[in-house]
Amino acid sequence: AWLHAAAYRWRIRTAYQPSIATLAVGNLHVGGTGKTPLSLWLMEQLHQRVEPVYYVSRGYGRRTKEVREVVLEDAPENVGDEALMVRQHFGHSTDVHVVVAHQRTEALKRLGRDIEGTGPSKAYLATMDREAGFWDYLISPSAFCTEIFPGAFNYRGEIIETGYPRNDRLTKTTSTERQAIREKIGVADPSTIIVMYAPTWRDYNRSATGNWQSVNFMDENIELPEGFQMIYRGHTNTHAAHKDGVAGRAIDVTMYPDVTELYLAADVMITDFSSVMFDYTVTGKPILFLAPDLERYRAERGFYFDFENTSPGPILTSDDEVLQALGRIEQVSKLYEKRYREWQKKFNSLEDGGSAKRVVARVWG
Repeated sequence: AWLHAAAYRWRIRTAYQPSIATLAVGNLHVGGTGKTPLSLWLMEQLHQRVEPVYYVSRGYGRRTKEVREVVLEDAPENVGDEALMVRQHFGHSTDVHVVVAHQRTEALKRLGRDIEGTGPSKAYLATMDREAGFWDYLISPSAFCTEIFPGAFNYRGEIIETGYPRNDRLTKTTSTERQAIREKIGVADPSTIIVMYAPTWRDYNRSATGNWQSVNFMDENIELPEGFQMIYRGHTNTHAAHKDGVAGRAIDVTMYPDVTELYLAADVMITDFSSVMFDYTVTGKPILFLAPDLERYRAERGFYFDFENTSPGPILTSDDEVLQALGRIEQVSKLYEKRYREWQKKFNSLEDGGSAKRVVARVWG
């Protein structure tokens, strides 16, 4: 204990000062001394006076590693018994958030919207908060997102859980319309398998001038199996630094005006941590994840769910693994069929082509 204290006294370690009011509950015992009941009572008192309220736990006994928000559908082995019990105690309340993190300061940095180093500035977060204050409604695609969104956007208004209207096309477009889109991007042969590569931006990948750099973990000269054609979609945050050579041999569709049409044109998606994973899986088509920097991304950004154990496709780390997966894409799809269905049930159950009608009925009906 004295070494631990000395490390702080001699500034070998420094204390983290969160940007939100924080109350720590703990003692010198292993457990069983009533910390959880006391914490629940404190949460109930705070909930009557302030919102939102966050409960941060290590998630003792869980098998997962990442920082994640606990939802009612979680299993104890993924979030820990204590955290799940607290979530169940407060039900679906959007003003109470339960988060598990091995290093609880990681959760505080995220919950306080205090992203250090290369993350969004406080001025940017203040702008986001101000914009959220103007919203009358926030559309959610699933129960999972309905619980996550208030904290993620600092939003206190009404959430409409209807599915995204923009995704209605993904279940209603005809084969003729799909072929017309493919021809627009330069693929006339309907038998060609289009592989869409859509990586997200990285906080830690910036140019000397501070712009986010384009991301491409593929060799620019990669040769796909015969009958395959890759299209490359850079993230909007990297447009300022985008160069034609980033796509390599792929067709560069970074500036194509409608990403939904690209989802329709593609036969296989390759992404990483991008939110395109949630939209694309509405189509039911195969998805692969190329994420050689998974450990760094997890450490610096974190996930809201157990990415590795729930991803609807394999997580790959190299070109060779991508080529192997594409060469046996039918077998890969079969292998991940159960996971894919579970993913769709959790994230895509409302994406049935009728979201726009539900929004109109709720807002103007």
